[in-house]
Amino acid sequence: MLYLLLSFIISLGIMSIKGESASFLSIAAIDFGIIVDLALLYIKDYFRLLDKVGSPQRAIMSSAEETTSLLIFSILIIMISFIPIFLMEGAEKQIFYPMAKTYLYALIISITLTFTFLIACIRIFIKSSRDKITLPVKFLQNFTLSNK
Repeated sequence: MLYLLLSFIISLGIMSIKGESASFLSIAAIDFGIIVDLALLYIKDYFRLLDKVGSPQRAIMSSAEETTSLLIFSILIIMISFIPIFLMEGAEKQIFYPMAKTYLYALIISITLTFTFLIACIRIFIKSSRDKITLPVKFLQNFTLSNK
């Protein structure tokens, strides 16, 4: 939940710094499902690898190696799909351009947080022993493993 909130707040901060208005359409454009999916894919892969390698540090690195190219490629596909919106003119551009920029801000921030903040959180909350997993991590582990 904190991950999602940080993505949203940082996106709004970037918009504010650039002097862009935060209209309802641009804020509603942030698809929380896709933003959360980036983190969930990484976490799910982490727990899968934790069972295989046993060491949290090795699982963090292996998961990052396996998911980085997949997540970045999926974001690039979304970014490319917005090119027609950026080429629009007139009223359509005024309506959809801020929405597309806000969405791209959120995606870029989300992928950045996935490979910085999320990894740091995993490192902090997961101890060296499987017996010492904290409650939030246990919840995430049960949630991700139940969605197989």
